Amino acid sequence: MEALLPKLSLRRPSVILIDSSGIKVHGEGEWKVKMHGKSKRRKWIKVHIAVDAISQEIIDLEVTESSVADCTAGAKIIAKCPKSATSYLADGAYDTRHCREAIAKKGARALIPPQEKMDDALPGMEERNRAISERKGLGSDEVGLSLWGS
Repeated sequence: MEALLPKLSLRRPSVILIDSSGIKVHGEGEWKVKMHGKSKRRKWIKVHIAVDAISQEIIDLEVTESSVADCTAGAKIIAKCPKSATSYLADGAYDTRHCREAIAKKGARALIPPQEKMDDALPGMEERNRAISERKGLGSDEVGLSLWGS
């Protein structure tokens, strides 16, 4: 069953922040570890969330198993975000073709630290590859990366 989020305020989001966090599932297993020592692997879930940068309202979220990659859930969340968004901010885990294509389909700008060059013919890659060139121009040392914003 999908949880419904309350309707956003009248102000439509223009900048959206996307990230995820892991949550350890507590239960009988935790008690067994405390009483008897080691146990099987602990279970984790991930919460992937999109937030309006100004109002800090939750726009969308998705709860997945820990094995689901951020970029997989991120592309789904981006597709469900409002069309008013002009920019998406995320960390390098969202630097994939699927996330960048989803942002390009919205006509928005991806503010994601790029990892390496990708094919310019794909939607959203020109901006990404330009960012890589800017980072190289500033230098790949700590100062250059901090100037770029990584």
